[in-house]
Amino acid sequence: MLKLNQDKIELIVFSSQQHVKKGCDSGWQPFGNYCYILLVSESSPYDDVLDARRACLRHGTDLAFIRSEDEQRFIITLFPGTSVTEIYLATSDAIEEDHFIHFDGTALDFTNWGDSEPNNYPTFGGENCVAIIYSCDGRAVGDWIDVPCLFNPRLINGAICKKPVDEPPTDSSSDSFQDKFHMVKESYMMNNAIFSINVPTYVDCMRLCSEDTTCLSVNYNRRRLTDYNCVLNSQSRLVSRNLTSDSGVAGFSLGEWTYYEQRYRGY
Repeated sequence: MLKLNQDKIELIVFSSQQHVKKGCDSGWQPFGNYCYILLVSESSPYDDVLDARRACLRHGTDLAFIRSEDEQRFIITLFPGTSVTEIYLATSDAIEEDHFIHFDGTALDFTNWGDSEPNNYPTFGGENCVAIIYSCDGRAVGDWIDVPCLFNPRLINGAICKKPVDEPPTDSSSDSFQDKFHMVKESYMMNNAIFSINVPTYVDCMRLCSEDTTCLSVNYNRRRLTDYNCVLNSQSRLVSRNLTSDSGVAGFSLGEWTYYEQRYRGY
């Protein structure tokens, strides 16, 4: 089934074995206590891992990471009969080089690195994110490779999304809304601003971000010493190394800014 989405055509991939299990929507495949869907960008590759992640967010969930060998085997069964070459995973070492974690901050329980991987090839600023091979470069199906987070020279066109079976409805109360963001004090995300604005409170800043499909984090100035106190960012520290101490930014002093990033929704 083809689904039009702005300038991309995404193919929602149905497994050759149709499963019926309460809690998984049509097109999603159950494994264990989760539902999965493979998205293939047919018209053009994903721009980067954030583009693939936003594809999952549009389906109400997030990009998947892999916890076990059994889960990896299951995901690979979704590949045959599709045009997918590689898929992004929600795993990176952007926060600390050679220390790969999942986007929810947890350690890796399972890996399946290909030969000589991860190699952090220096082109395009290094390789801090992870993809799975299906049909590319003569590598083994299922091999993991490290890839650039914010540029896609390999033309990766697949994203695997994951959510719990019978996921409870989202609570839209203000308390749960604030819980959707993770805070890093005295920090500022550089060079990724979508726009800047003055807002009454930090909750308003986070709300603007949650309503903008391109926003993954915000900088908020609680002292309001500038012409603006809310900066919406297109990246987060999960994929970018542009998070710095606010005192390291020209014109700012320590404690002016707080960084909030949207919590990873994956499982």
